[in-house]
Amino acid sequence: MRVLILADRSFAGRERAMLARLEVGLVDAGVRVVHAVPESGLPEPDSEALATAITYRDSGPPLTLGARAGALVEQLTGPKTEPIDVVHVFGGRAWSFAARVAEILGSTLIIEVWRAGLIARAKTFATANEKVEPVFCSPDREIARALSRELRGADARHTPWGVITPTDPSPILADGRAPALLLGGGGHQPEAIRAALEGLGEARRVRPSLLAIVDADAAQRAELWQLAGRLQVREALSLIDNVDLHRDVTLHVDLVLWPEALGEHHCLVLDAMAHGLPVLAAPDPMNASLIDGRTCRLVAKPTRDAWAHAIADVLDDPAAARALGQSARAFVKDNHRASGHVSAVLGLYESNSVPDPIRLDRTTT
Repeated sequence: MRVLILADRSFAGRERAMLARLEVGLVDAGVRVVHAVPESGLPEPDSEALATAITYRDSGPPLTLGARAGALVEQLTGPKTEPIDVVHVFGGRAWSFAARVAEILGSTLIIEVWRAGLIARAKTFATANEKVEPVFCSPDREIARALSRELRGADARHTPWGVITPTDPSPILADGRAPALLLGGGGHQPEAIRAALEGLGEARRVRPSLLAIVDADAAQRAELWQLAGRLQVREALSLIDNVDLHRDVTLHVDLVLWPEALGEHHCLVLDAMAHGLPVLAAPDPMNASLIDGRTCRLVAKPTRDAWAHAIADVLDDPAAARALGQSARAFVKDNHRASGHVSAVLGLYESNSVPDPIRLDRTTT
């Protein structure tokens, strides 16, 4: 089996490590993997030595879609190359491009629906594409069920993402060290993330050594720097470009705040749990990994006082914080292994790939 894994710019940058783990696992299972990312602005894929790495042009007028897809296909085909059985696309901005590539190749198209906000688009996309019938999958069971309902029983598989649980948990809330937290999220729910920052400011009145890491893009979207100035906590904040890519830093905190409830899935949260970090999160029915008292503490109200109280509880009771982190580690180890993700995706490929697909004429119009 030969598979093209294609990611848009945002997804390829944010979930680089997850894609690399998936590709390594697939290659180990005997799958020939081609990894395609936009041609500029991204680091080389981690799994380049195992997966064939190519690039594609991800921008241009709609009329150039066929030509751009054809240019990618030219990199995949030749007299001695095997056909592509599956095109698996990650990231909503690449759906149309991937569909055209799958159409030209005569391959099965699999679309990863990683956030609840893409469910409505998936329904429209499935009915609008006459030449390609996509198969959908999701890292969340509830999103997969919603897809099946919206698509009237069409195949929508649950393929839970996986991470590697380290042998030992991270040391948190150590004596003599200033406590630090990660304020996560993309800034797409400004009021929610601002409430968490206000809670941080309130907690810091009692614990002036408290520090925080925030994604720079999220801070800009939610105007957090301006708010931090009014709260007089700017000296406590460290803004980092793309916190998902800098886990060597972001996973050395004592606590993770995840105030947005958008049904989005980020391996960063699973990694934090795997490292034994306590997570405070907003309730999110479309994120099954957030289980109150087992994997995280849910902060029911998106208010300054609610976040301040939750932060204070963690900082004041290190033993309880470590116990919550250990519980989350066990959950991730049982339900979100990297090997489990590979197995689920491989099963999806095997049940949906076309054994001897009829290749379409490779036109670029």
